[in-house]
Amino acid sequence: MVGDGEIVEDAIEATEYRHVGAYGLLERGGAVLLVRKERGPYRGRFDLPGGGIDFGEHPVSALCREFVEETGLILTEHSLIGALSNRVRYRLPSGGIEDMHHLGLIYRVVAADSSSLKTEPDGEDSGGAVWVESRHVDRIPLTPFARSAVGGKNGDGCRVGEP
Repeated sequence: MVGDGEIVEDAIEATEYRHVGAYGLLERGGAVLLVRKERGPYRGRFDLPGGGIDFGEHPVSALCREFVEETGLILTEHSLIGALSNRVRYRLPSGGIEDMHHLGLIYRVVAADSSSLKTEPDGEDSGGAVWVESRHVDRIPLTPFARSAVGGKNGDGCRVGEP
């Protein structure tokens, strides 16, 4: 039996869904800030802090809002470094199958201070923020966007953040 959030390869019927989000790559002292996903197709993986852009919301406003919600950190700088796309089919808690086209605007960010880092779950989809040494990110399960941003390449093999 396929469980909630489990990726489904050969779904016969699936609800199509487009999710657009803004995500921040924060690097400091040889480490990258990640959050552990608690639900959805990436549950159990580590992701860049960020999330969905609400209707009518500016992407940078969404980035700053989501960053505070998931990490407790206030951003002082942001620079768009890439746009990523990923498609995944997975089982919803209701048992249905969702075919999600995930679009992400990836920003390189700087935060004012990291002493107020939220390491506890946010009650939504983040299991808490954690600093991971850059040399160890290949040893943990990452979402496609985190893998691309930290590794520097998007799904098509193009460099993220370079013209």
